[in-house]
Amino acid sequence: MKVVADHFHVVKDAQKKLRESIKIEEEVTNNNKKIPVRLFFLNGKKLLKEKKKVKKLYKTLKEHPYLKEYYRYLLMLKWMYKAETYEEGKRRLHILIGMMEESEGPQVWRWAKTYIRWEKEILQYFVNRTTTAKVEGHHTHIKLIKRISFGFKEVLRYTKKVLLGVMPERFIKLPNFITEGTTYCKQLSFLS
Repeated sequence: MKVVADHFHVVKDAQKKLRESIKIEEEVTNNNKKIPVRLFFLNGKKLLKEKKKVKKLYKTLKEHPYLKEYYRYLLMLKWMYKAETYEEGKRRLHILIGMMEESEGPQVWRWAKTYIRWEKEILQYFVNRTTTAKVEGHHTHIKLIKRISFGFKEVLRYTKKVLLGVMPERFIKLPNFITEGTTYCKQLSFLS
């Protein structure tokens, strides 16, 4: 079994670093003017449709060149994940790491070292396009069932409710009265 660094979490980490740099930039400039954070996280298609927002983003990046660097790395990371093949993804990741190593900021160097350390796991995504989204969805679903089911005293009843909520229907053997189409629901008492 091979370990895969989920692309969602890698991009989310890059977005977190950009947000932190925006906070630092606001503190350093100290002109009581908020930097419009939302502009940096707009979807590319939405951004291209709204010319005012594009102009505002360019103006913000021109005023804060420190943010321009972090924003470029975020866009390059997203570009890397759009690669069709493993080799293309590897080439794009090496371009990104090379640019990060040429940076003047020690924070960026540490960020690049993280990508170097996790290179194998990041590139493993391109082998099967594997993500952890399904598992994380199940965890969220189970937590929701747990919250709704507050006060259950029987573990078996809670377990059945979780299994019914998470497992695909084709794997659950339903009682005969459900498959035959009767509407007698008192027998569903094991669900409550």
